[in-house]
Amino acid sequence: MSLLSPSTRALRALRWQAHHHSRLLSCTARQQQHTFFDPATTNASPTSPPTPKIDPTHLLSTPSWSPTSLLPSPNAPLPPILTPTLLDHLLRLSALPPPSSPEEEASLLSTLAQQLHFVRQIQDVDTTGVEPLTGIRDETEEGRREGEFTLSMLEKVMQGEDVRGRYAPRRRRRKLDKEVVEGQGHGKGKGELEEWDVLGNAERKVGRYFVVEKGTV
Repeated sequence: MSLLSPSTRALRALRWQAHHHSRLLSCTARQQQHTFFDPATTNASPTSPPTPKIDPTHLLSTPSWSPTSLLPSPNAPLPPILTPTLLDHLLRLSALPPPSSPEEEASLLSTLAQQLHFVRQIQDVDTTGVEPLTGIRDETEEGRREGEFTLSMLEKVMQGEDVRGRYAPRRRRRKLDKEVVEGQGHGKGKGELEEWDVLGNAERKVGRYFVVEKGTV
């Protein structure tokens, strides 16, 4: 085997160093890529900071709002409209006794001022586009349909009426000794009579009546 010249050996050494350096850079890049996209981590961006954990106990123990923010400060002056004369007038309209001392009168005026301030804060809320509440009930379309009183609900009652008269007919309810129930009461079927002892739970009875001791009503 012929000996290599010094220049050839130097060239091969440089090539080996360059190849080894490129492999080292490739392994480092793959390692960094696996570190950024670790399946154990969240689906967030690799460069985004981790989401801080929220303690529910700490969150719920600190109120974010209080109704007292709608009340005036204790040292706020009374509105000019609140006078002792107006207070006496309101007390007479409410059939309440007048204050017995100047301290009680000042306390009533302060309470009334807080109530007026609270109501005005509620009135200042922007309700543009909000449909006014007509009742404390289910006002959805399904709720309204459930509350409707239709003719089909009266069919059973109307079937128990007789039309009498020719020129001015009138409906009269048929006289029955007992009401006929359909599927109601104590498991009765259609056409059966409901029998219920109204006085069954009364402790004392006199004929068709129950007795109540004086002073318990």
